[in-house]
Amino acid sequence: MVHGRPHWGKAPEEGTGSSRRAEAAGRKEREWVLPLASGILLVAAYPPVDAGWLAWIALVPVSWAALRAGSGPGVGRGRRLLAASFAAGMLWGGGIFHPLLWIQEGTAAERVGGTAVIALLTGTILALYAAAVFSLGRRFHAPGRQWLIPPLAASAWVCVEYLVRAVAAGFSSYLGVTQWRSPGMLAAAAYGGVYGVSWLIAAVNAALAWAVLRRDATPVGSGGDGAPEGGQGETYRVARSRGFLAALGAAALAAVIAGGQVGPVHRLAGSGEPAAGLLAGEAAAGAGAPGARAAAPLRVVLVQPHILPEVYREAGTLDAQRALWRRAFDQALRAVEAARALGGAAGRRADEPRDGIDGSDAPAAVETLVVMPETVVHYGAWRDPRFREALDSFVRSAGVYWLGGLPRPFDPAEDGPARSGAADLRERNSAYLVDPGGSLVGVYDKIFVIPIAENQFAPGRAVRVFQVGGHGVGVGICSDVVAPDHALAAVRAGASSLHYLASLGHIGSIARLERAFVVFRAAEHRVFVTQTATTGFTLVVDPRGRIVAHAGTDGPGALAVTVEPRR
Repeated sequence: MVHGRPHWGKAPEEGTGSSRRAEAAGRKEREWVLPLASGILLVAAYPPVDAGWLAWIALVPVSWAALRAGSGPGVGRGRRLLAASFAAGMLWGGGIFHPLLWIQEGTAAERVGGTAVIALLTGTILALYAAAVFSLGRRFHAPGRQWLIPPLAASAWVCVEYLVRAVAAGFSSYLGVTQWRSPGMLAAAAYGGVYGVSWLIAAVNAALAWAVLRRDATPVGSGGDGAPEGGQGETYRVARSRGFLAALGAAALAAVIAGGQVGPVHRLAGSGEPAAGLLAGEAAAGAGAPGARAAAPLRVVLVQPHILPEVYREAGTLDAQRALWRRAFDQALRAVEAARALGGAAGRRADEPRDGIDGSDAPAAVETLVVMPETVVHYGAWRDPRFREALDSFVRSAGVYWLGGLPRPFDPAEDGPARSGAADLRERNSAYLVDPGGSLVGVYDKIFVIPIAENQFAPGRAVRVFQVGGHGVGVGICSDVVAPDHALAAVRAGASSLHYLASLGHIGSIARLERAFVVFRAAEHRVFVTQTATTGFTLVVDPRGRIVAHAGTDGPGALAVTVEPRR
């Protein structure tokens, strides 16, 4: 018996004091090196390094260290483990998000502080996971119960990811997103979402760590409270472990239901515009009701204007900003004409009939949706009469819907009385949808605004789904794609495709991480997902999570995709 606890490893041997001190020093060194190795492997598993296969072993070192420490004597080992795991988690977060230090927005203190906060959050995630595995090693070391460690460790990881996202930060580590290029894991995402894939990865890591320990484990001594194996102390610990198992299992189930794809609980409410109920009625009618108009495919044209951040900064006058949107409209018109030439009539004039030939069950004509990026110009252009005239001319002449991002000034009619104590007078980062007749269909305000880089924007309050030619079009802006419940709320509100507007030129390699989330949202919900970015990545992802089209990042570009009605 070693201090009243069974030992995972070999029985301790007698030795000199110097040898014991050397062994203790080596153990302390391993307690730091192993978690730090996990931090380095996690950095490599995520984009931009993107060695996703490393995720399946990245948690093995810290899990092994935690199980080993949990089965050994003394509380000092647990404290060292937590400190080392926290440091490794900070290394993980800093290694991925250090490009935030060089963005132009915000002061140097804000950039450094924001990056430090992210590193502290990832440090907390890894430390809490290590603490959970340490506790599992203490409770489930006895033969016959060790098999519970991998599923419980995976459940602990999912709990930590979800709680950090829901309670503290608005985002989390989402370990599952490292598998964005794995067809098998993308198929699994349709059932458990990104949290389900995170659970599988963490379970494999914990199982590997447990297998390494079992290889040379020879449990020694008695139960942990000084009673013989099977005695009263062991019986008490078994009962306590069952309560731990029930609590952790319930927490993991709640996390998956709340944040994955398998339950009714989600934080955000989705709203249809003009009405989500209309989508349900059309879907039912299309199933065979006489006289119903069958929904036609939707042609989506993505326009990447490739306006560099320094160009936006130099456009300090109203005339210079107007030149930017004129350039974008000219490019969009050429893209629509090219799509029409490649795929037939990509759009219709505003005065053409919008129903079947005789108004019966003939298929409707194809509608075209032109999508431009987030904040395609950096001023409230919707209130600029010249912009509205140019936009009206564009949609009417091309016969298309237009979806584009613009800053939206505070509006008392939309955002509440300005004198209200709860009123946020900042601008909104918004997406406007205009129909082929030039009328405003609706506006979506970005919900998950980025700290520091978007301090000038107030967050929106609701997910929006718009009606475009029999299709439910879900809209998000940039970092909205990171939160699983945003896409979930949009799909439940009737979205048959999801479209994200982005402006990624200022965040460097982090744009590659956002691309991985776009792929995951498509795989989770089995819908087409697009991202339109000012400088790239502009891409189209099919319902199986495959990137079927993408524009280069070295210049202007345009993509066109036909989205079939969702069945």
